[in-house]
Amino acid sequence: MSADRAPRGVVDTLADAQRWRLPAAAWILLDGLTARIDRALRADDPAALKDAHQRLELLRPGSTPSIGGHGTSMCPPALAEKIDTLIRRVRAGIS
Repeated sequence: MSADRAPRGVVDTLADAQRWRLPAAAWILLDGLTARIDRALRADDPAALKDAHQRLELLRPGSTPSIGGHGTSMCPPALAEKIDTLIRRVRAGIS
């Protein structure tokens, strides 16, 4: 899937996610969403990519009052690496 076919802002949201502070459970959810984004890219499925992007936005700190407060941590290194890989794939237009 090419970068121009990806939902507007998916790269920005992925990059932002690396700077978020989330509870451990939210990082697990985000990890699952990166897998969904990866599958959508491989399948060239814009609808699935859009859905995963929208779900990712729901984890953004501030969109849910309980996310971003006490008991939060930065993005785990292994997940940050997955996110970097997805960003590069979307930018390069490789599916």
